[in-house]
Amino acid sequence: MLKGIHIGCLLLCIFRKEGNALRFIKEITLFAPSGTLKRFQGLETSFKVEQGKISALISESELIELQNGNKTMYSRMASTEQTVKGLNQKYTDVTGKYDAVSKQYTSLDTKVGEYKSAVDGFSGELQQLSTTINDDYSTTKSMQTYVKAQVDGLSTAVSETYVKTDTLSGYSTTEQTKSMIDQKTDQIKLDVREKIYGTNYCKNGTFETFTGWVAYAGKKPCITYLGKHVLTWFLGIQFG
Repeated sequence: MLKGIHIGCLLLCIFRKEGNALRFIKEITLFAPSGTLKRFQGLETSFKVEQGKISALISESELIELQNGNKTMYSRMASTEQTVKGLNQKYTDVTGKYDAVSKQYTSLDTKVGEYKSAVDGFSGELQQLSTTINDDYSTTKSMQTYVKAQVDGLSTAVSETYVKTDTLSGYSTTEQTKSMIDQKTDQIKLDVREKIYGTNYCKNGTFETFTGWVAYAGKKPCITYLGKHVLTWFLGIQFG
């Protein structure tokens, strides 16, 4: 059965007749290096009830192999769990592209959302990670937002990290911007800062403390604050 004609390619769908119904067998793309060679799809839904707990899971995934050997994939999942203590929800979305020539992923995007609610509070966290790789350099961008609400206060944090790495020299540049708000009935605390530094490798260290980081060309990490580091209000009186 001929499905359609596109520029530079011919798309053919093969069906098999089973009784009075037609069953899809295979999709073939002719004369198109970027056309679809194979497609795999998976769907899953589960629902479980136990004593004191109800849980559910829904997932969807797909892998596409093109005529030129490149591959694209995505995977999405949603899960929830309900108990007498509260409700937990989590959502994930992963998308990637694989290059057949370099035999590595050229891009990978990940999104995660997690929410927790209970009688005494609520929290939510959103994360997004994007990685791109080419012949000369790779870039990674990470963004995160966190919110926590309780009866006695509210806390929020937003951060963004950008890393660019030269694939030949291994030298990387990191930029991180972060803002935090902590609010209670009698005070509000603000913290906004930016960190920019270059490194060529890290050993036995952490990003937050710079322990083990070796600065490029002998330069130390540079930390700058955007505006005032901490602003606190006590009953309407401001202290810088």
